[in-house]
Amino acid sequence: SVMIAVIGILVALILLWLALPAFNGITDKEIGMGYLLRGSFLAVVMFIVLMIGVVAGSYPAFFLSRFAPQLLLKEGVASGAGKQRVRKVLMGAQFAIALFMVVGTLAVFAQLHWLRTTDMGFRKENLLSIAMPLPQGRDTLAWDRLRPVKDELMRQSFVTGAAFTQDLPGQGSGRWVLQANTPEGRIDKPMPTMSADADLPALLGVELAAGRYFDPTIPGDRDNAVMVNESAVKAFGWKDPLAEKIYAPGDSAEQELAVIGVLKDFHYTSLHTPIEPLVLFQSSQRYGVRNLVLRLAPGDVSGQLATLQGEWKRVFPDAEWNATFLTDSIAQLYVAEDKLYRVFAAFAVLTILLTIMGLYGLAYFTAKQRTREIGIRRVMGAPVIDIVNRMNREFVVLMGLSLIVAFPLAFYAIGRWLETFAYHTRISPLLYAAALLITLVVTVLTVTMQAYKAAAADPVKALRYE
Repeated sequence: SVMIAVIGILVALILLWLALPAFNGITDKEIGMGYLLRGSFLAVVMFIVLMIGVVAGSYPAFFLSRFAPQLLLKEGVASGAGKQRVRKVLMGAQFAIALFMVVGTLAVFAQLHWLRTTDMGFRKENLLSIAMPLPQGRDTLAWDRLRPVKDELMRQSFVTGAAFTQDLPGQGSGRWVLQANTPEGRIDKPMPTMSADADLPALLGVELAAGRYFDPTIPGDRDNAVMVNESAVKAFGWKDPLAEKIYAPGDSAEQELAVIGVLKDFHYTSLHTPIEPLVLFQSSQRYGVRNLVLRLAPGDVSGQLATLQGEWKRVFPDAEWNATFLTDSIAQLYVAEDKLYRVFAAFAVLTILLTIMGLYGLAYFTAKQRTREIGIRRVMGAPVIDIVNRMNREFVVLMGLSLIVAFPLAFYAIGRWLETFAYHTRISPLLYAAALLITLVVTVLTVTMQAYKAAAADPVKALRYE
């Protein structure tokens, strides 16, 4: 038994060496075999190998010593009901783990797909964000150099819209302590803020709930007006938001800003967090800009980027070109969930493979034990399919009992994980049905291979052997 355990651990180390690059790629870790082959690690491994070998070898030795030697020569004497129960419990545990992992993998995939495809309240497709040279601040010369680049890039036929902005959905937002009047009086409230030029709301496709967008032809909109979202209106308890004002700290005195429009709520951060009250300022030298956002027409993306980069370098020859599609920025918000899905999927596949191995071994053992029964049934005229169904039924019932444990645990674990998101998909019962179907198909195919082999054998030989 110790020798078998040693061979097993050597095979495991070889498989680990082969799988380590894939594991590092999934988890973004850098774990080398040198770390695993340290003296302390190997000492623990050898201790585990020794314990497994001793325990695995001692139990059958003590068990078989209870029987008379002549009885041990008859096959099956040591295969009592107790041993059968142990095998079924272990196989049932494998079924439960496999069902749990498959359900978990499907649930993580469903949530990840929902995060990537759900409506965030704006049109995120084909939006390209170009990082602006910094710093700007109150440097009038820097601002004079920024303005022409928008006009230059807008001349390209594939650019359908453009806007300067300090912050973008998926890239975070600023946070200011602002004041507003509420039914209980004026309050201070730390709030997320975004500053952008007048074109950004329409460029993003954020809909108006009331009022109007910024108008660049109205001088007062730049320094004396703001837009808010619906969550801000609710937070302040406003009945007529277009008659309200926001008060911001100024250079010498507080600044009074009229609310000219209410934007429908949209997700400007990840779906892990609820939508907070938001105030949108029109960008100026006071607030600065970090990005120029372009909406591109569908087409040759690589060619479009090359053209834009060429125009950019003409205006800013010494500045670094740093452009990112908004969909990629938003995808980065869910890197942890993507890693979790890949890890779950890998372990689910591994669990199913181990379950197949266990099923194959147990089905083989069961068929050997029932050689006489199968032979008699075949002689009495039982069709092969009937014998196959009988063997499958035993394992299917075992799997059915396992799901009683696996599904409630999976339901609880998935529910707790989804609670980490302010918004999440609804896990359909069909997901559990799909997990059950996958496990059922694997079980039936594996058991049928052994069952058919036993049922199709010559029954006369089986009875003669008995």
